[in-house]
Amino acid sequence: TYEQLLSGARQPGKRVAVIGAGGVGVDVAVHLVERGSKSHLDPAEFRSTWGVATEAADHPPAHEVVLMQRSGGKMGSGPGKTTGWVHRLVLHRARVEMIANVTYRRIDDDGLHISAGDEDRVIDCDSVVLCSGQVSINALADELKADGRSAHVIGGASFAGELDAQRAIEEGTLLGSRL
Repeated sequence: TYEQLLSGARQPGKRVAVIGAGGVGVDVAVHLVERGSKSHLDPAEFRSTWGVATEAADHPPAHEVVLMQRSGGKMGSGPGKTTGWVHRLVLHRARVEMIANVTYRRIDDDGLHISAGDEDRVIDCDSVVLCSGQVSINALADELKADGRSAHVIGGASFAGELDAQRAIEEGTLLGSRL
């Protein structure tokens, strides 16, 4: 799962298939292609990567990534307006293959078997990262309510299916103004 990957509990292979291209899947794909990059620490490396006052450098990705989603339409449309364009640019530069309208068939020693449109394919990969089917976890809120205390559930805890920071901030702001 993406939690295991991001926490370091599981290490990905060189070729990674990411299932789910919403905000979490796109963030995970960016994490994978930039893994080990110093560009966020070294000013010269940052300027080179982003073409600040120079031509943008072509840095090889840390992992070969295929990003997939069940739905059609624009890939990576889940990320917010403020950062989505940056993530899509990073993925484009890293030559991440993006496949929409995917039906996931099975995983075996040959890779991840999918259907995309009328085409059956096997994605050659060492690792498969699941970034789909988020669920809300409200155990703490349920405990508080059971103890007779009030609890307000907002953002992804309220509805994890479409994680949306803008919605969560708005809900938190509105809740704060009512309390």
